[in-house]
Amino acid sequence: MLELLAFDVDDSGMEWTVQDVIEELELLVDTKATMAYEDFIDGVREQARRLLK
Repeated sequence: MLELLAFDVDDSGMEWTVQDVIEELELLVDTKATMAYEDFIDGVREQARRLLK
């Protein structure tokens, strides 16, 4: 049986957060043409804040 490594055990929820942020960024990119530039930048910054907290 293989032993678990430190990076195999993650109960912080960070993996889910990263996956969600990626989905949100993809949505922002897909809808960029229909939104104001400032709204796009604000959306990207909000996703970055989610990763950094």
